[in-house]
Amino acid sequence: MEQLDTVVLGREYSFRCSKDEKDNLIEAVNYFNRLTSQIQDSAKNFTNERVAVMAALQIASELMSTKVLESGNSFESGVSMGEISKKIDSIIFKIESILKKTK
Repeated sequence: MEQLDTVVLGREYSFRCSKDEKDNLIEAVNYFNRLTSQIQDSAKNFTNERVAVMAALQIASELMSTKVLESGNSFESGVSMGEISKKIDSIIFKIESILKKTK
């Protein structure tokens, strides 16, 4: 096992992973940091928690889009990409509403 020390949203983290996984983990951390930086640049008043949630939802959407493309435009459960997109938009709207109320 190897250790990877990195910074995510201004906080230091240490990860342990196999040597084979280390490059992928570094790439994932760099991707997440680029994405969170873009979100922070577009909305200066977002908390780190909100930025992390928004980034996680975007990554989940990207992953789901990839899976939909690989399986022929629908998941095994029969859910279409349009339905998934609407659900994600609804979740984002709810999160933003809740976060506005907590300020």
